[in-house]
Parts: sequence; structure tokens; C-alpha cells
Amino acid sequence: MIEAKVRDAFGKKHKVTVLVHRKQSMPKKRDNDRWLFNKLTVNGFQVGSNLNITDQPFERDLKYSVNYWRNRALLAESHFNTAKSLTNSDDALLKNTLLHQAIVNSCLGFIELFLGYRPNRVNIGHLFALMQFITGKDFSLYFRQEDDNSLYLLLSANPDMIRYKVVNQYAIEDSNKLELRCKECFWEIKQLAFAKLDALYKSHLIL
Repeated sequence: MIEAKVRDAFGKKHKVTVLVHRKQSMPKKRDNDRWLFNKLTVNGFQVGSNLNITDQPFERDLKYSVNYWRNRALLAESHFNTAKSLTNSDDALLKNTLLHQAIVNSCLGFIELFLGYRPNRVNIGHLFALMQFITGKDFSLYFRQEDDNSLYLLLSANPDMIRYKVVNQYAIEDSNKLELRCKECFWEIKQLAFAKLDALYKSHLIL
């Protein structure tokens, strides 16, 4: 992968987050997506030829981005509320997947609010990389302690795992620890989003 090659070549000095989209699919993208990609192609370094997506200057729909953030945050809250009710040992995997969805939705809303962008890849690592690009903060550190990545691995429990994993192989105690970290992470994401919203209102970019 390009990201890994850059990391290996430069260590921690340089880092890239790759956004993979087919040029042919751009006409079907939302105006917000095309607005972002036009910004990237105009201001970035081109490594190919004929990369301009369109000559039309798309305007970003900030109202849509704000509403999308609010809906993703509400959905995250709903996932947290459901996860809180799961306390039995056999509930651990389901609880982990709900917490995973809560963080995924909060990240998706946050990225849309700040960039007007909807990622094609929704794995936790990619979303956290985009979040770090926006904020300069590594949100994965909420789930990593020195050499212990166990909570981060639990956070990667996506809904498809319910179909394949042994339900009782996870400990509810670990899920409860994950829940606390997820809530702390979500709280910080909300504070940053509220600050962004406040700035938008004060600048009259949204009413």
C-alpha cells in the first residue's frame, strides 16, 4: 500500500492518507464530494495526468454537512444507549459491534462536517487517519496503551463478525472497558464538532 511505503521510507516524518475513487465515478458523486476533490486536484500535487474532475465550480452544501453530522451523532448516541443495556457475558460481541458502529458514525459525521467528504473505506484505521488529518490528534490512542492494543482490536468488531465469531469468546469486562474509552472518544469528537458549528454560526455561513 502507498501509505505503508511512505511510512517505511520516511518513518514518522511523513504520513499520507490515500483516498481511492475512480475518476469515472465522479459525475455520480455528491456536489460536496466533487467540491472536495476539485480542491485537492487544484491545490495538491498531481501524480498522474488529466486528473481534473470537472471544470464546474461546485459549491459546498454546508447545511447538508451540518445535518449529516447531527444525524450521525444521534445514531451514535442510540448505539451507546443500546450497548449500555448489554451486561451478560454472551452479550460481549454484540456490545463490541455496537460500540464500533457508534465510533464509525461519529467519525463519518465529523469528517463530513469538516471536509464535506464521505469516505468509501469505513474501517476504523482509515477513519482515524482522516480524523488526524483534520485535528492533528491520533484518536486511536484512546484505545492503545503502550504495547497493549487489545481494546483497539475489540473496537474493530464490525457487524459481519456476528455471523462468524464464537459469541462467548469475548469477556464482557473488556467490553465495558471499551465502552468507557468509546464514550471518552465520542465526547471529544462532539466538543470539536460543537466548536466548528459555533464558528460556522458566528461567521453566518449557516443560519
